[in-house]
Amino acid sequence: MNNFKYTSPKNAPVTTEELQNDLKQVAENLNTDTLTQKLYSEHGKYDVTTLSRRFGTWNKALAKVGLKAGNINNYSDEELFENILSIWQHKGKQPTRRDLSVNPSKFHRVLTIEDSIHGRMHCNLLLTMQIKMKFK
Repeated sequence: MNNFKYTSPKNAPVTTEELQNDLKQVAENLNTDTLTQKLYSEHGKYDVTTLSRRFGTWNKALAKVGLKAGNINNYSDEELFENILSIWQHKGKQPTRRDLSVNPSKFHRVLTIEDSIHGRMHCNLLLTMQIKMKFK
């Protein structure tokens, strides 16, 4: 006769501690310290927007419990250029779009060279970086 389990109503208030505990639990169950919104949506108890609103952003919610963000989209131009340069040196020629989404790319996101390089100034920056790397 004990087949019933209490579940709180859909819009019941939830404490910050409950949200944090659920984030930690999902990460522990998945054996990871990096959590994406998609993974949490599939395995967590609460809606991702609840966490984002409570903590300000999804990444702040993760940081609060010591987890890393799964998707970081705000890389600096320098980080992107260094990634392109690293791939360029590895291949020995200009990277293609596909090269930017596979190893040895650090970011594994699909970008075109044009997405990362805005005009001649950035091309010159790449060449300058390439020259500096040769003399290290």
